[in-house]
Amino acid sequence: MGRSVWATRVFNCGAPDTGNMEVLMRYENKEQLQEWLIPLLEGKIRSGFSITEPQVASSDATNIECSIERLHHCLRLIGAAERGVQMMVQRALKRRTFGKLIAEHGSFLSDIARCRIDLEQTRLLVLEATDQLDRLGNKEARGILAMAKVCLTYVAAPYLALKVLDMAMQVHGAVGLSSDTILAHLWATARTLRLADGPDEVHLGTTKSQALKIQELYFLL
Repeated sequence: MGRSVWATRVFNCGAPDTGNMEVLMRYENKEQLQEWLIPLLEGKIRSGFSITEPQVASSDATNIECSIERLHHCLRLIGAAERGVQMMVQRALKRRTFGKLIAEHGSFLSDIARCRIDLEQTRLLVLEATDQLDRLGNKEARGILAMAKVCLTYVAAPYLALKVLDMAMQVHGAVGLSSDTILAHLWATARTLRLADGPDEVHLGTTKSQALKIQELYFLL
């Protein structure tokens, strides 16, 4: 679904509606569910999202105490990366440089192989993180090992998408930077998601802390 910029709207599973639906499911009463959740599920209304907290100045994002997550975005980024690979290969099989197809150049074959390796590795990481949440639930999945994997996913997926889409734009040349293809839009979206729901540095910091705790547990064993 992440291959298309409008698919999430068609299937009613885009941000911020999906997250808001989950919040409504967990915490709202029956009247509020009828007034807000049902219309959201039926696609009759859209929702917004803002953060305020009573004990801190929420205008400063560094004060926010709620957990920071972007897993839904990571799932869509895998689809965006797949779209990039698909477009890259299609272009390479049509475009000629220096007398032969781009796909016949050794450097391209190495690049596309690396993209596929990185894509499959990140896909498995994302699937494992979502499996932890599905099986354990949000609270239980905040254990040391599970949380480390989730935070790794938050960082790995945007990096993967940016790498693949950048290479796809390079193969397309100047047209890859224009609005004639979807690549520049996908790249800009992926770059935004390194900041959305918390910057990479926050997730890397959490990963570091969890990794240290894991090592401490190993030493105790």
